[in-house]
Amino acid sequence: MYAADSPGGVKYALKFHRLGRVSFRNVRKYRVWIGERRHITWLYEAKISAHMEYLALVKAYRAGIPVPRPKAVTRHLIAMEFINGVELYRFRLSNPRGVFEQVVSTIEGLMRINMVHGDLNEYNILIDPSNEEIRIIDWPQWMYLNVKGSRVILLRDLRNITRYFNNNYNLNIDFDELVSKLSPLMPKVEYPPSKAYGKLIKRITSMIK
Repeated sequence: MYAADSPGGVKYALKFHRLGRVSFRNVRKYRVWIGERRHITWLYEAKISAHMEYLALVKAYRAGIPVPRPKAVTRHLIAMEFINGVELYRFRLSNPRGVFEQVVSTIEGLMRINMVHGDLNEYNILIDPSNEEIRIIDWPQWMYLNVKGSRVILLRDLRNITRYFNNNYNLNIDFDELVSKLSPLMPKVEYPPSKAYGKLIKRITSMIK
């Protein structure tokens, strides 16, 4: 991740998706849109990852989800709004319950647009020190909510957040009650990844040719 100034003086964050072959062997199994394909070069996979994250940012931003405003994507690089924030784990909150409620509201908003972050934790939630408003970053592993297996990933996100706030701020959040609150937003029908992501992958591959 790099900070850059545009000719007009606007600051952007530039994110290059990882190029290391070893690291991609480790993370590729978590990205459901790759499926069972094994003959993809590491650079081509990096391009797919960047474009998938960019589309996630666009979809979330348009729905009012607190994410960096996406600017552009090319090859394996995303340009987005520069956020002057601090990772949640590095910042001591004055209103932890209020921030937790922001996070839950964000998860609920994502569910309403058929999205799951997929790796939500204290390391990819940025806090604005001036008002403790949040921004959610790092989206390459996002999923559709109506894909088979997404419920497990959603529950993991919820556990991560509940654990962090309970352990660090003694909020005594009841995990089961939280899940029950969000259950009405779970889809009635789930689809296999090949069906859910087919059109999206075609769109991505047409963009990066």
